[in-house]
Order: sequence, then structure tokens, then C-alpha cells
Amino acid sequence: MIPVFDKYFPEEGRILEAGCGLGKYVIYYRRKGYDIEGVDFSAKAINSILAFDSSVPVRVADVTNLPFPDAYFKCYYSGGVIEHFENGPFDVLKEAHRVLEKGGIIIALVPQINLIKKIEDIMFFRFLKKRLRLTSELIDNYEEIIYIIVDRFKKTLPPIDKFSFHNYTFTKKEAIDIFKKAGFSIKYIQPVGIEYGLMNYKFIRNIYNKYQDVKNKNEQKLHTSQENLFKKMIFSGEIKKLHKKILVYEGNDLKIAKPLVWLLRKTIANLLLLVCRK
Repeated sequence: MIPVFDKYFPEEGRILEAGCGLGKYVIYYRRKGYDIEGVDFSAKAINSILAFDSSVPVRVADVTNLPFPDAYFKCYYSGGVIEHFENGPFDVLKEAHRVLEKGGIIIALVPQINLIKKIEDIMFFRFLKKRLRLTSELIDNYEEIIYIIVDRFKKTLPPIDKFSFHNYTFTKKEAIDIFKKAGFSIKYIQPVGIEYGLMNYKFIRNIYNKYQDVKNKNEQKLHTSQENLFKKMIFSGEIKKLHKKILVYEGNDLKIAKPLVWLLRKTIANLLLLVCRK
């Protein structure tokens, strides 16, 4: 996200992170001289920030009812927030639109329905239909059941009236339509979050954890002898660099990896990055 922020955060003008959590971006960019502040619904998170640095401009607030006047900010960032409102994202986006000045920028991250998830959800729906004997009315609205109500990762399914809301997940088209309806024009949209998408799968997490274990053990054994230089390069340097370039920075500076990154974004990446203008 740092390259995106560096490109779109205005050097002059107010910036809001709506849903700032523990405030890492607010603290970082404040120290770089940007006029940025943050809000979050969690008093615990805000108190943690203020305990770390009482000068950081953060406060407890509701992102659907912000304590700021109209057209107050030049840029607004929302990372993984708008999808958590059961009534939908429009109240949050309407308020974002209100506090942004004309021509202001909103940067948002939302969960996306990638290709793998579409396939999984088709299979899951077939299981759900068989398990719960869904009525025709519910079948007509199966997308609502799967994407809105159902906790996809529960091992056992409760009765249908016991399902609880967690978050929405959007296709690229749905995300574009939502932001346009909220009064924004789309400047840029890109699937991101390849590493997060991969970590949704247990066998990938196991491979990653085993690699980390091997890496740590080898780092403990390494000395400066010539015999260990290659191992040190592999476990301490080159793999780490490759991991960052492909999975963290997603191949922007690695031409040979661009086709792989494109494929992973289409199939695995579980977030959509949107940059929109009011």
C-alpha cells in the first residue's frame, strides 16, 4: 500500500484514515510531514495509539457519522472497513463522499470474489443445499446466503436462522458499481493481496511455516565459513527478496514474474484496491 499512498496522498491537504486500527499508517505518514489523522470504532485501539504517542491525531468515531464538516479532507483511505456493515457499504461511502472535497480521492481495499472463491462457493452451495434442504425462495437468493450470511469457514453448519453476518465480498463489477452509485469515478482498480489469498489455504500455511522453521534453524547454524555462504544467501537473502517481489510487492519491479503475478491476481488475490475521485 505504501507505493499507492506515496502516489495519491497529497503533500498539502488533509487526509483521513477511516478505520485506522492501531494507526501504523497515520503514525508513519504523520512523521513524514503529511496532514493525516485517523478514526476507529474501537476505543481500545485508539487508546493504544495514544499510549504510544499522545500527539497522534486519532479519535473514536463512527465512519457512518464522522465528526468533520463537509469537504474537509482531500484524501480518504478505507482499508477493509466498508464490507463489514450488514446494511451494505453505502452509508459509509455516503459519509466519505460528504467529508471529501470536490476532486478528492478515496483509496479503498475491499474483499474480492476471485476465481478460486467462485469455484469453492459453487461447491459449497451444493453442499449447503443438500444439508439444509433449502426452499426455492432461498435458492433464488443463494448469493445472499453464501456471500452475506454464511461464515464459510465453519466446520459444522448451524440451523439457517443461526447464521451470523461477517462481511460482504465483491466481484470487480460489483465494487465498481457500488463506488459509482456512491458518487465516485473510478481512476484505478486492481486485484491485490496474493499472499493473503494464499494464506487462506491450510496446506499453503503449512508449507510457509515449514519454510520458516527451516530458515530459522539454518540461520542459527550459519557461520562465516565459505561452506555456508550459499546456504546463507538462499535462506537469508535471495528467497526473501523473491518472496517480497512476487507476493508482497507483487512483481512491479520484476519483469519475468509479471505473467505469474497476473495469474495469481486473477485466481488467488483476495482483495480489490480501488482509487476513486469525487
